[in-house]
Amino acid sequence: MESLNAELTELGSSDALTRAKQHHESVLTSMRQKYDADILAANEKIDSLTKRLAEKVIYCKKLISFL
Repeated sequence: MESLNAELTELGSSDALTRAKQHHESVLTSMRQKYDADILAANEKIDSLTKRLAEKVIYCKKLISFL
């Protein structure tokens, strides 16, 4: 009888560990998706700013050439 109780206790903690692992994996997946989205947004912002800077440099060079 004690063996069965020990097995039931072990199974109960195993289920709890399985649920905790699934929750942990779900949280990690969510965090990775947010991280990827944040990185993509940052890269798009960098690209946009780089393009604007290049346009400003060209504009300034044109202005300088008129002097």
